[in-house]
Amino acid sequence: MNNKSKLITVFMFLIIFCFLLSGCSKAVFYEDMQEMDHSRFERIGVYNGGLLGSLEYILYDTETGVMYVQYYNGNVGIGMTVLLDTDGKPLIYDGYDKGN
Repeated sequence: MNNKSKLITVFMFLIIFCFLLSGCSKAVFYEDMQEMDHSRFERIGVYNGGLLGSLEYILYDTETGVMYVQYYNGNVGIGMTVLLDTDGKPLIYDGYDKGN
């Protein structure tokens, strides 16, 4: 076995070893999400991201009125971040009722 073959073998072993050590966590499935309390956030817009079936949702917090964008891709996962105005302050939804 030459040096190049040994190096490839060691590299492959290390990759497999890393996968074995990393383990898995419990995924949140759609059925589990149905049981969660979704009353805090309300969806006000949906956009097809176009990338491998991704979706982008515009949400607002019913307690604060702050708007968020949520990115969902079934192959990758979910991400969520606050929407900011030009001054870097959180955007407040125009339809937000403070007396709620």
